[in-house]
Amino acid sequence: MSIFTYLRSSFIVLVSLFLLSGCAKNSDLVPQNIGESLSENFEMDKFSGTWYELAVLKNDENLTNRTINFAIDKDKIRIVKSSLDMSGKPKKESLRGKTEENKISYSKFGFVYDDAYVVRNDGYKYAMLYTYDELFILSRSTSIPEALKVIYLSNAKKDGYDIDKIIWINQE
Repeated sequence: MSIFTYLRSSFIVLVSLFLLSGCAKNSDLVPQNIGESLSENFEMDKFSGTWYELAVLKNDENLTNRTINFAIDKDKIRIVKSSLDMSGKPKKESLRGKTEENKISYSKFGFVYDDAYVVRNDGYKYAMLYTYDELFILSRSTSIPEALKVIYLSNAKKDGYDIDKIIWINQE
């Protein structure tokens, strides 16, 4: 076997494994207690529009003034995340996906999808979303009432999230 044939075969195997891993559905990637936590009587169409991202479990990029716009058309969704980096430079990220009841499936890298579940929804003014390892607290305004914040954090803790690691986003 020539080196070229060996390299080509190895490349094909690696690409196939990568694609299959992205397509696989793994029940371990569903947040804990998700069935008990889902927002009841949820209407995805009312979730459309711009939300301020007030808190996240992960914030690797140190971004401020974060907003997320959900444009929903039937079962398809377009998500545009806007923010400012630490130097004040605007940053945008656009994602596409699909919706199903309380679930938003979105893709950052083509075949690999992440699922976000709307677990709290208070009058389509405030919401909390879970992914496998992330949590987002959203609001239609730049703040959330303290009483609601306590409820959201209590629910997140009950559902197995480390609320001490939640980062509150600066919304100027």
